[in-house]
Amino acid sequence: MKKSSQRLSHWTVTIFALIACLYLIFAYEQATGAFPAVPTSMHQFLGAFNILADPGVLPSSGPSGPTAVSQAAIPDNNIRVIFPRSDAAAPSDTVKLLTDQYATAQQTLDVAIYSLTQKDIANGILAAKKRGVQVRVITDKSQLASNKTQRQMIAKFISAGIPVKENTHSGLMHLKVSIVDDKIVTTGSFNYTVSADSRNDENLVVINNPTLALAYQAEFNRMWANTKGFATVNN
Repeated sequence: MKKSSQRLSHWTVTIFALIACLYLIFAYEQATGAFPAVPTSMHQFLGAFNILADPGVLPSSGPSGPTAVSQAAIPDNNIRVIFPRSDAAAPSDTVKLLTDQYATAQQTLDVAIYSLTQKDIANGILAAKKRGVQVRVITDKSQLASNKTQRQMIAKFISAGIPVKENTHSGLMHLKVSIVDDKIVTTGSFNYTVSADSRNDENLVVINNPTLALAYQAEFNRMWANTKGFATVNN
């Protein structure tokens, strides 16, 4: 009984400490504006979920129509998210948002992508290389082996002088990530394919945050240097 009471006491202290930490974080965000207000970002994502569940349901506030939640920007444009199928604008908006990030690259562009068949995205990567940007690409061996279009695009990268690696480990290289100049990260479920852009329920998130970008960069570098789990792709 005594041990049970002690465990309960420990849990009580832990819960109250967690609540206090969350309150302090929220108070700091509200006071400094360093991060987006929680209700705003939650409203945006819940609005998108409601559209998926019932196309007739729209957010209770803000602009009417799917665009209000399909492309959301948090203050200072630090984070943007886009949902391709629920966007009332052109189907290529998601691709443009991604390639616009590539167009800003001045020094480095690292891409880890499971599936790549969308030509405008591939051209955006090639364009960065032509501008003198240092570009590296990691992709998935199963997709490269089974998809002719992906093989053709990867061959173009290699011919242009872009080094490409594929996983040799037993799992998938399932990332959908681009890192621009150690400052911008793009991530989400969005594969770089026509289907992802026009037919699938997907999301693409663009985050302008050097601290987070460095975390993604460290993981990309770990994969790139891992000779046991990854190998260079040759034409």
